[in-house]
Amino acid sequence: MHEKRNFVMILLLLGSIIWAVAAWLLLAEHTMLLSQRAMSLMMVVSLSAWLIYALKFEDKLPDDLRHVVGEFYYEADGLSFMPMVRLQPGGKCAELCVYYQNRYENMVEAIVHLRPPPPEESFVIQPGMRDVHFAFKADGGDFGVIHQPIAVPRNVQGQVIEVKMAAATCSHKTAWSANDMVRS
Repeated sequence: MHEKRNFVMILLLLGSIIWAVAAWLLLAEHTMLLSQRAMSLMMVVSLSAWLIYALKFEDKLPDDLRHVVGEFYYEADGLSFMPMVRLQPGGKCAELCVYYQNRYENMVEAIVHLRPPPPEESFVIQPGMRDVHFAFKADGGDFGVIHQPIAVPRNVQGQVIEVKMAAATCSHKTAWSANDMVRS
């Protein structure tokens, strides 16, 4: 969530390491040498501790999406998502589920577009309709799922089908961006 701050801290740490090396190895004896050595070491130690805290302990949200859908999922500018076909509780009807998780702190508006193959080779949402659009908002760190009931013909039940997919996201700090993806 704090990528810019962490990047600046890394640059400051590299600068303070260079300053410490120069103060300890390259500077000749003069009145400010002791204070230069002490200040450069204090900066290296404090920035190192702050960076370790920021990268290892701060703002670690659980990866709920990975626990539900596994290691493989798609991402569009910080919004991770994975469409899946699941049986509804009770096992009577199938549903198309889009699981999502916003990795950033800002709210995001998203559109996930799915285009399955022709209905005789794929699931059916409603007769005569092929494309599926999921438009939703996710607050910072949100995890959720969107359900859409579908009909799955017997000849494709239990099979993997190829679905064309595109996603576009917009957060309040960035403009719309689109990523085209194909799932097989």
